[in-house]
Amino acid sequence: MVIKPTVAAGAYETYKVDAHNIAEMQKKIDVLLTRHDMIIQPFFKEVLDGEWSLIFFGDEYSHSVFKKPKKGDYRVQDDHGGTVHFKDPDAKILETALGVIRYFEVPPLYTRVDGLIREGVFYVMEVEAFEPELFLRAHPYAAKRFADKIESIL
Repeated sequence: MVIKPTVAAGAYETYKVDAHNIAEMQKKIDVLLTRHDMIIQPFFKEVLDGEWSLIFFGDEYSHSVFKKPKKGDYRVQDDHGGTVHFKDPDAKILETALGVIRYFEVPPLYTRVDGLIREGVFYVMEVEAFEPELFLRAHPYAAKRFADKIESIL
């Protein structure tokens, strides 16, 4: 499993816990729980192959990236040696992410939908509506799309 704070960024205080390190990690978890609310997620080995981040402004898809962890790690953030690859998802991935956006009665200004491919299916792992990393550098028009969306609601 993976344990991490409910509010954090960049894999801050994120740890992989398994049968081999649970006793050692329990002490760390006890301390973490005095400072943060924590969540537990299952660990899917497919994250080692990479993770998608799809960015939406309002209910419109803008761009996406595919993040890969460095060899021997599971964290995809570049702070931990991960790499970011600018590419577009296939139609199935995009449709699943759009389905998430459609759940909002009023879509947020921006949303990042993160997920991975498992047995050929895109699984959503997180939906970020207060996200500092929108990968605006991933597409030449991403920043303009974001500015246009802000302007449209002012």
